[in-house]
Amino acid sequence: MSVTDKSKSRLSLVLVIGVFVVPVILAKLALTNQWFNEGVTNQGALLDQPLDLTELGVNTDAIDKQWLIIYGLPQTCDEKCDQTLFSINQSYLALGRETPRVTPVVMDPVGTHQALITRLNQQHWQIQASSLQAKLRVLPSQIYIADPLGNVMMIYPRPETEQQFKQFSKDLLSDMRKLLKYSRIG
Repeated sequence: MSVTDKSKSRLSLVLVIGVFVVPVILAKLALTNQWFNEGVTNQGALLDQPLDLTELGVNTDAIDKQWLIIYGLPQTCDEKCDQTLFSINQSYLALGRETPRVTPVVMDPVGTHQALITRLNQQHWQIQASSLQAKLRVLPSQIYIADPLGNVMMIYPRPETEQQFKQFSKDLLSDMRKLLKYSRIG
């Protein structure tokens, strides 16, 4: 065997080993350096601690085993609050044939937003006064998603910029579609 044949066979051996070893090394580096989002598909933040509708002060008698999109109104509803309600409503309507499974809920602090609430479609929206318990647990200007069993599972911060409003509507719609697709309840 000549020197060139030995170097060719060594090169072939190194290439074969490299084909199997390099992807493993790259995968390990990607995991340790967090180069990707590790398969997270939800856009809202999942709640770490359990929270149910009774803790939020939501009257569950008025809601019959529905998925809920809950918005805690701030003390004063400015243009961003108005836009948030509009975005929630648009996402709700975009669910199409799945809308009967979902109810948007507004938690109104002591009935202070009557003019705003009269503009909401009363056939789709549930308007509930915020109890003292709800004021302690519901963060104003936060949007929550609750399942039909009464578990609050996801939270979204209120968007602040025009770009965030567009993204929020897409994120909420995406998450609701996934939840409704895989849900066997509600």
